[in-house]
Amino acid sequence: MKLATLKGVYTIQAGDGFLENLAFGLIKTFPQEKLAQTRIYLPTRRACRDVTEAFLKHTKGAGLLPRAYPLGDVDEDDFNFSEVEPALVESEIATQLPPAISHTERNFLLAPLIQAKHTNENVSKLPLAGALRLAEALGKFLDDLTTEQTDPKAIKGLQPEFFAEHWQKVMQFLEIVIDAWPCVLDQRGQIDATTRRQALLNAQASLWLEQTPTSPVVIAGSTGSTKSTRALMTSLLTAPEGIIVLPGFELETNKAEIEAILNTPTHPQHVMMETLEHLELEPSDVQVWSGNESERHRSRRRFLQEAMRPAERVHQWRNLTSEELMGHTVLIRSLFT
Repeated sequence: MKLATLKGVYTIQAGDGFLENLAFGLIKTFPQEKLAQTRIYLPTRRACRDVTEAFLKHTKGAGLLPRAYPLGDVDEDDFNFSEVEPALVESEIATQLPPAISHTERNFLLAPLIQAKHTNENVSKLPLAGALRLAEALGKFLDDLTTEQTDPKAIKGLQPEFFAEHWQKVMQFLEIVIDAWPCVLDQRGQIDATTRRQALLNAQASLWLEQTPTSPVVIAGSTGSTKSTRALMTSLLTAPEGIIVLPGFELETNKAEIEAILNTPTHPQHVMMETLEHLELEPSDVQVWSGNESERHRSRRRFLQEAMRPAERVHQWRNLTSEELMGHTVLIRSLFT
């Protein structure tokens, strides 16, 4: 990294302290006045608090710190309360959106709808506790549809008559989120928190394309697991100092392993590989973040690289030298002592 210049996609590799290295790299690169103008978007509000502590640790004195905002696309518990403090200030101003309904309020409004549906189809009445559990699951399903930008009405096109009887009942139950729930929100003048968050992300992405940020902006710790986050990353890379820092992306990956990872949705690197494809970048375009890496961290990263090989590529373990095997053995022992 050149002095006071950062742009593009970086990674803080596995085994390193992510937030500490993020703070260390920014402090080492940017002068104090530029650091104060920097904005950092992190997955959760807890990460925002922790990165502030990391900056204080490395600055060792008074100084202006970057502003940190939560994106809310990883930690679900934190996401439930994201409407209290919108992360995306510019898009909040530019977009007139209804207020978000709270997680608890949504459950208690869905519960009577579930009880009514159950009573209509069964003789017995469903207890409130059971209805709340179903409301939690139904809300999670609704959030997943929103995150994937899928219209709930598309469910009706699945033609349940071709499925088993229990699936037909499930489809009838899902009519609550397809038909009844939107009417409840319209009457209350509210929207789901996930819907609001996605709208803000999309608005922010559009705003950055229209008004390119002139000060450094960092999206760090996000894997780009949602379409809206990837849109935000795409627009950020058009900025002169748009910075994306991926968590634990493996750089030493050949073409065969890249294809294996893309074909293995459960692999830890799969989402980030898909994100790079969306950004029209190659893994070789990802740069190593200049942090404060110890030899122990380097050894741990090499061990994790081998441990996380795709299943169809584990035969590569045979190519490890005796020195590498001994180093991994020593590391494993140190982790459990």
